[in-house]
Amino acid sequence: MSVAGCDAAGGAAGAAPPAVVRPTIAVRDGAPVVLVGGQVVLTAAQAEEAARFRVGAQADIPTGQVYLIEAPSGGSACPMRYVVVTVKAGRGVATPPFGTCSSRAALKAQDGKVVVTMPGFSNIGAPGPARTFRLQGDRMTATDETSPQPATTTAPLAYAPTFRCEGLVDAAAADAMLAKFEAEYPKPLVSPALVEGQRIAPATLTRIVTDLSCLAAQIGGDPFVPEQAAALFASRRHGADAFAALDRLAVSDEQAARFRDQMKAYIAAR
Repeated sequence: MSVAGCDAAGGAAGAAPPAVVRPTIAVRDGAPVVLVGGQVVLTAAQAEEAARFRVGAQADIPTGQVYLIEAPSGGSACPMRYVVVTVKAGRGVATPPFGTCSSRAALKAQDGKVVVTMPGFSNIGAPGPARTFRLQGDRMTATDETSPQPATTTAPLAYAPTFRCEGLVDAAAADAMLAKFEAEYPKPLVSPALVEGQRIAPATLTRIVTDLSCLAAQIGGDPFVPEQAAALFASRRHGADAFAALDRLAVSDEQAARFRDQMKAYIAAR
């Protein structure tokens, strides 16, 4: 009995580790998709209409593996976005798209943290200070660990507009709404120097981005609204989160998708 027990224990100790399941790329209905174990975890529509996908760097984590998926857009406004796919027990989960639009990025997993670093820039082809994104929950969140952080205000940014933008209106109503927006939009968000020091709660940022998207579609909203929004979306501290909020809205809102593309092109051309 003791020999059999030892053999059983030895057999368990020598058991082969489970096979690693890597993401694969396929085409479904004419568009690229990312599969894990035969299940679709990422579509082109979920990655800002990516023209194709590439499986990039891989890193091991205690519970599985993470993969950096490159999502070239085929456009010039933002030629590259990224998605991190986490694979655990053969099942994959993809983050929303993120990044600075740079074509270079590095993935690293260490001490239980998954981070991606890449150059930042204010114009296409004009690299800026490196940006770091950290996996938090099911999304990649921009951090400023790699560059000095400007002085931060102690109180979170207040945003409580009196107007409500919930759809297209006629010219007179649009003029009135845009006038209220100009008066009530937080002035620090218009200044590239001041926006970096603002604390913006996630719910507040989502409300701001939602209003900006709606206002930009109004008569007279372009280019006035993109000009007001430029500092926020170009911000080292808040830009990636602002675009991430637009990504979430764009899943079910065509105007948000148009405004997202408009802001990327606007910032790239500055």
